[in-house]
Amino acid sequence: MLIGKVARLIFGKYNVMYLMAIKQRIKRISGKPNIYSYSFDLNRSIFIHVPKTAGTSICHSLYGNISWPWHFNARQCRLIDKKAFDSYLKFTFVRDPFERLVSTYNYAQTHAKNNPNSSINFILSYNNFDEFVLDWVNKKNINTHYFFNTQLSYITDEKGIIIIDKVFRFESINHDFKLLSEMVDIKSELKERNISKHTIAKKFTQEAIDRVYEVYLDDYDAFGYEKYKN
Repeated sequence: MLIGKVARLIFGKYNVMYLMAIKQRIKRISGKPNIYSYSFDLNRSIFIHVPKTAGTSICHSLYGNISWPWHFNARQCRLIDKKAFDSYLKFTFVRDPFERLVSTYNYAQTHAKNNPNSSINFILSYNNFDEFVLDWVNKKNINTHYFFNTQLSYITDEKGIIIIDKVFRFESINHDFKLLSEMVDIKSELKERNISKHTIAKKFTQEAIDRVYEVYLDDYDAFGYEKYKN
């Protein structure tokens, strides 16, 4: 989309979603179709879609589509419509930080190969996951693209306080989605779309494992995940 390309050129990748949220706010105020009218208003629930946590399946199952919502964080969803944000059920799904990063890397490789103008095509310069982690993954770089932000940052306010109601887990997605369905009072089965369930078979260097743990420590601490072991 043109607005995304212009935003990346002027403001960098980190602020693209914020600018998109402003656009959604304008649409919301003017009564034009927006992320709330397409999705959140349907059952008064707001899904904070952290990348690579089965969000496509959840969107399709809960809202009847796979394109919405985008990867807006809780602050951006609140910006679009604070009144609705305060009154609707707000939830997310989280995932083991290491496995999520592996999944993100694999997805980014495929996406970048198929989309030459992708904002994540820089990842093609790396031959493997370990090389990517040791060269690029640090606390500064992960904030330059929403794909790599911490999961905790998706659900907190400017002071670091969690502002959503419920955190579910990718590892128990079928069970948790049933609970979610009851909470929003709908009858829906999880329609699996783009879910990677395979167990990681490859072994990684301890240095890469340590780096991921250090950089994503907030997620490990907040959600109770243990450090990855080969």
